[in-house]
Amino acid sequence: MPKLIYDSCFKMVLYYYDGNSRTRYSWDWNDKHSKMIKPQTGLNQLERHIRANLSKIRTALIYDIRLVPDTLIRQWNDGRLVLEKEVDFTIRKVYLPQNTQALKR
Repeated sequence: MPKLIYDSCFKMVLYYYDGNSRTRYSWDWNDKHSKMIKPQTGLNQLERHIRANLSKIRTALIYDIRLVPDTLIRQWNDGRLVLEKEVDFTIRKVYLPQNTQALKR
């Protein structure tokens, strides 16, 4: 499992008007090479990407993947924010045993 997927706090799923879909992960882990070290910064980056591309995006979903199961915290439909849940940035990511095993392979 790549470091970005394993260590990110948020996952964004985008569904475009042309039928394509993309999944992106936030860049927010604490690392000496990382420029973004706060989960809030990673979430802001994902939201900024959505706002910059609103005319192309039909539906955008942002999940908090620190929690088990993943929790939907933001949802945009046709350029409108329809769901916005409060996010606790003090929560640490939960590492499941199967994820740990995948890194050792």
